[in-house]
Amino acid sequence: MNSSKKILRVFLFFIIFIPAYFAVYNIYVISSDKFTVENITRIEILGMDGEVCGEYTSGDDIKIYIRTLDNATQIPEANRQIEYEQPLILTFFKGEKQFSYGMYMSDNPNNCIIKTSEGEFLHMNEKDAERILNTPMADVIYKNNKIPAASLIYQGEDPIGIYPSGGDWNLKKPDGKFHPSTVANIITQSNKAKAFQNRPFDIRFNIEPDVLYIDVKDGKEIIFSDAYGNFLENFSYDAISDLQYALTAEWWENDANDYYGNASYIIDVRYYVPAKFEISHTEAEPGDIVAITAYNMSEEESLILTTDIGYETKFVSVGANRVALIPISPDFVGKTFSLTLTSDVNEPIDYYLKINEKEINFLFLSFDSVYSMCYSSACCSFCT
Repeated sequence: MNSSKKILRVFLFFIIFIPAYFAVYNIYVISSDKFTVENITRIEILGMDGEVCGEYTSGDDIKIYIRTLDNATQIPEANRQIEYEQPLILTFFKGEKQFSYGMYMSDNPNNCIIKTSEGEFLHMNEKDAERILNTPMADVIYKNNKIPAASLIYQGEDPIGIYPSGGDWNLKKPDGKFHPSTVANIITQSNKAKAFQNRPFDIRFNIEPDVLYIDVKDGKEIIFSDAYGNFLENFSYDAISDLQYALTAEWWENDANDYYGNASYIIDVRYYVPAKFEISHTEAEPGDIVAITAYNMSEEESLILTTDIGYETKFVSVGANRVALIPISPDFVGKTFSLTLTSDVNEPIDYYLKINEKEINFLFLSFDSVYSMCYSSACCSFCT
């Protein structure tokens, strides 16, 4: 009988005490200042663009980031100017409270820093830093993290940016392996540019490719396809046209570089050829009209004629051409004027116009002839 009572007491003890123990333990764990798997319900990481790039609720993942903080060592100050950097924001959710840390990453895993909400600095353990650097969320911190852009150089003008329309890009990370980059650098629309028959199409990349090919299309027809170097030496078109340049670039994988990949660039090109000019006179006389005609001009191309004659002369469209007319006044006799043509495509062209005295041809007629002409027409009383 006594033994039955003892068993009952032990049983009641466990029923009452153990749940109470766990309740007290859970309250202690949740209220503890230390982060534990039990008191952290979620971890969130914001990327440098402010978007969520990591969210973890499993105990194993939470344990990893708790260990990242535990392994970091306090330092008096950051060893680089992090005020100019955008960190990854690591947030621990503990009940209704949130605790955020700035992770200032570097492509050097031994130079990664954590900044607490209290403004203290922690030096991240190298192994923990490597683990984060090997993930896609750290792609933005690598120097050559995206498909290279290019610049089209026009002499005397600002460069035009040329961006890839497709391609693949890979980064070498601290684990020694190449990983696909998640940093976007692709545009959906075509690039737009001008090209000139009498100027090189000078395109330069911020990382020069190992090979570069180009296809030139007029409508659907490919009119040129070769290496870019051969294009610069050999390509020429004889008419103002709307063309499309499709460039394909490759960067090879090797031990010297921390990247490799390929890319395509589509450029809608307005192709210009130099205008041809013709002057009707290089020597003129009073009463003449000197015409300068421009052939092979596009509608949007500007054309300016400057002279030292003393008044402004403009071009007008005449069919597919443009014409400027210069009337020659008697005041111009004995002078030589300079004329300069300037267009968007051509180098300035100079002409010189010499104004001579007008020759007067006298017609000598006999008196009988004059009399006969006047009499027959009854032109004057003198003759009658």
